[in-house]
Amino acid sequence: MITSSRREIRSIKRIRSRRCAAGASLALFAVGLAACGSSKSSSSISSTTSIASSTSPSVQHVSFALTFPSLEYLPVYVARDEGFFKKRNISITLDTFSGGGSTVASAFASNSVQMGLGGVDLAASNAKKITDVKVVQQLSQSSFQIYVQKDISSVSQLVGKKITVSSLSGVFYIWWQEVLAAYHIDPSKVVFVSNGSEAGMSAAFLSGVVNAIGDVPPVPASFPPPLVPSDKLPQLPLAVTVANQSFITAHKATVAGVISAINEGTAWIKTHQSLAVSMCESDLDFPSARCQLAPVLHPTSPYTWSSNGAIDVSSLSQALSAEASVYPQLKGYPVDNFIDSSFVGTSPS
Repeated sequence: MITSSRREIRSIKRIRSRRCAAGASLALFAVGLAACGSSKSSSSISSTTSIASSTSPSVQHVSFALTFPSLEYLPVYVARDEGFFKKRNISITLDTFSGGGSTVASAFASNSVQMGLGGVDLAASNAKKITDVKVVQQLSQSSFQIYVQKDISSVSQLVGKKITVSSLSGVFYIWWQEVLAAYHIDPSKVVFVSNGSEAGMSAAFLSGVVNAIGDVPPVPASFPPPLVPSDKLPQLPLAVTVANQSFITAHKATVAGVISAINEGTAWIKTHQSLAVSMCESDLDFPSARCQLAPVLHPTSPYTWSSNGAIDVSSLSQALSAEASVYPQLKGYPVDNFIDSSFVGTSPS
């Protein structure tokens, strides 16, 4: 199926190339006709061209930040590859940052990016007055599950054990704060180990370096069954689209266009699943096992890949409360200071 999809993609590219060549030939033919006609006709053509150029909508460029590759981000890549941004007169650059939310926050603060996908940790940079970004769309709600080594049979046995996270301030770490609080475990009683990317976290768990991992399906086939499934655990917005407030104020239509293009990318995936898997492999550089779309096409939360990208305000508020244990500045921080739901609303469809 994937091989067939790649052939289809190559076929589409060949067709587009032929269309471009044909268009170029027609353009040259038109120029030849203009040259052979009267000076009045030539002037008329020039005038028409000038009017068309002056009335065509200008292209707005957007630098869009991404952190570690994630399946939930796929609609953004689809929107780029399928031209959904372009048809809205948006030129987009996808800038990938390593190092977690702090590097993305710095990029927003310097205005080197205007929009991006991030997590709730960006609220901390708002509270610290480093950034002024707003959540304008939600791509997914987490469906974290707990996986443990075979000598652990309950969450209470995690006391004194090592838990892998991407960083000591990122979304995995924040989620564990919620989980441990729900199970009445003091976070200081476990050892968090920062392993960077999701791949690094998985490797640490599979090698036995750590005792537990919180992860979102699909997970490696060598993972054990989850100790606790997602519907028994607190969850939080996993991927949200954010934008600089200054950019929202100056270019609200462009922000709306980016959101609309991403939503169109989501809709495209649902009707082109085999092609979407191929894009996942090429754009995210994931093996086919990690490009299975079932968890995001049939999620436990209606906020994951909804058609309108609605924001789960309640879950976001709970996540900010959990994050306050990491960033004291967030204690009492109003969730309304971190969202702009005017674009997508709060009810998923």
